[in-house]
Amino acid sequence: VVEDILDFVEGAPGVTVFTTGLDEDLLVYDTIGSGSELLTLFRPATRRELDGREFIGVPMRFTDPEMAARTETYLHRRWEGQAVGFRNQDFIDVVPASASKGAGLRQLVASLAEPPAPETSGDAGEAGEVPAGGSVGLGVGSCSPEPMETWSIGDSWNDISMHQAADHSYALPWSPPEVVAQCDGTVSSLADLIDSLMGRPTI
Repeated sequence: VVEDILDFVEGAPGVTVFTTGLDEDLLVYDTIGSGSELLTLFRPATRRELDGREFIGVPMRFTDPEMAARTETYLHRRWEGQAVGFRNQDFIDVVPASASKGAGLRQLVASLAEPPAPETSGDAGEAGEVPAGGSVGLGVGSCSPEPMETWSIGDSWNDISMHQAADHSYALPWSPPEVVAQCDGTVSSLADLIDSLMGRPTI
């Protein structure tokens, strides 16, 4: 997928292609040339250095909205079912087709809702023996998990699936209308959202 993306944007101005991995993040194509704090997180690399690596995402930055739209269309046609590109302001974030912020939130909630595994100590038949259907430790195995509520905050199209999965969702003032339409409201910042949830005055 990464090699194909690089072939597609080869020679196009106003494009930067990054790769994110579990071990290292790389900058592999750049015709924007603009510096930012973000770019310091990515080590400049050549295509040759991609060999043998596995990636979990390919963020691409665009200064030309038309090129971004063409790339998004190409990704959908070429890699449908295998990879997907999420719009994020002037970025397109390419990730595996099964991955999204919404899927991640649902998976997190499901994992937190699972009861903890029973604790065991000593050998069977000793004083700590557990009757059939019982549990050991502090009784956590028999407790129902606490109910959970989730809040999301995000400003772009790549946050929509997360907003849809959350119990309460908030956009930011500069969010596109399509994002705001998926949310319960708009807040000025993450800090203000937290303050309001905790009953503290906001600025």
